[in-house]
Amino acid sequence: MASKKTFAAVDFQGAANITISGNAGDSGQVLTSSGSGAMSWSDVTDGSIGDGTIDTHHLAGFSVTDGKLAPNAVVVSTITNSAVTMPKLAGWKKFNVYWKNSGGTSSAGVSFDSGSPLKLIITHGLGSAYLLFSMLDIDDHFGDGANRYVDFASNLTKIQYVDDNTSWFNMETLPDDGDQFKVAILGGE
Repeated sequence: MASKKTFAAVDFQGAANITISGNAGDSGQVLTSSGSGAMSWSDVTDGSIGDGTIDTHHLAGFSVTDGKLAPNAVVVSTITNSAVTMPKLAGWKKFNVYWKNSGGTSSAGVSFDSGSPLKLIITHGLGSAYLLFSMLDIDDHFGDGANRYVDFASNLTKIQYVDDNTSWFNMETLPDDGDQFKVAILGGE
């Protein structure tokens, strides 16, 4: 007949002291296992984590807090323009235009040619032929109401490429002296 083995029960309901290797280890040490039954106290050492080894599946929510990071553990870096390999924005410019049929304006980068019909010239300096335009008609020149955005096709306003830094606006009907427009130009590289 086979013998039954019985194991001693351990009751942790009261205070319990466990001693490993004859001592309780030093302050800050952790208990480690050899994987084959032997246990010992070990110091925690600094280490590094390889690039790409931690992702959202390896970190529990709220597991990293300020109190758990060493000072200067996270370094803010600057991304250089050459490091971005996808299309970039060349910039964003905005202009207040006060129409003057006699030429001239109070806004930097805005001028008028003296030809017929008079053209609005905007020197935007974006260095790009890839541009998006927006024009706000402040004074209702186009008859759609004040403070409305201009639909360039239906309002017979044509935008002409001059060079990578300059655009012309040709309006079928000339605004009155002092009519105000707000123009925004977004450029891509």
